[in-house]
This record gives sequence, structure tokens and C-alpha cells, in this order.
Amino acid sequence: MDDFSRIKRSIRQIAGHREMLYVGRVKSVDGETCTVQVDDLTLSDVRLRAVVNGKESKMLITPACESYVTMIDLGDAMTDLLVIAYSEIEKVEIACDKVSFNGGNNGGLINIEKLTEKLNALANDLQTHTHVCPNGQTAITETLVTKFSKSDYEDEKVKH
Repeated sequence: MDDFSRIKRSIRQIAGHREMLYVGRVKSVDGETCTVQVDDLTLSDVRLRAVVNGKESKMLITPACESYVTMIDLGDAMTDLLVIAYSEIEKVEIACDKVSFNGGNNGGLINIEKLTEKLNALANDLQTHTHVCPNGQTAITETLVTKFSKSDYEDEKVKH
């Protein structure tokens, strides 16, 4: 912090003005809290959610380490900080009964494991397909059906 900023902060403290917003660099993340560096000060237990209670129903935005966050001080003298804005996001976790993307008009997401099992069952049936020839003999058709792999069509960036 430059000298002018230090003087400005000191005058505000003397006058009783309390800063409400702070910007700092994320040093580490631990679950629902993080540690943030603001100037020469290291702040731990900065909340990433409004209430840190371990409940499964939540929306948790995890900032990337070394990115910048804006925090609001809900307590007194930087004792109860909450992240309210992010320069870079590592991941977003949403745990609730229903999530809708782009209006929800495209239907639900598939369960990739069940789809892969069904496709591979179909591939097995096609590989062992037999039919009766016009002369009455049974023939086994050779097919070039290969097994399916979920990695062929799975988007690893969206999970449910």
C-alpha cells in the first residue's frame, strides 16, 4: 500500500469511519472458507457462503488461488468477512432439489453411467444378432459395432 493510502486509512480510522469492503488475494481455500492476503495482513476463515454450517443444501463458489476477491466486513475490525465478488472462479457447487440452465427447455441431464450400460447392452445384442436365411439356414451376422465409452460423449465440466 502506498503512503497516501496509509494516510487516508489512518485519517478514516481516527474519524471513526470503518471500511466495509476489502480486496485481497486468495492464498488458500479450505472447504467453505479461505485465507486472503490484504496488503501485509493475512486474514483466515473468510467465508465463501453467507452461513458456514456444513449443510449439504448450498451454493458454494470457490475462488482460484492467487486470484482476487472482494470481501465485506459483517463484523467489527475485519472479524467477520464474507467474499462477495471474484476475479477468477475455480468451481461452483450447487446442491439443491432443482437446477435450471437456459430456461430448462432442453430437458434433464442424462445419467452417463446408465446410458453407457444401455448402449453397450445394445452393442452386445447387435454383435450376436442372428437371422434366418431364405433357404432356412440360420446365419450369424458379423457386425462392426464397438463398445461405447462414456469419455466419448461426457462433458467432465458439468456434473450432477
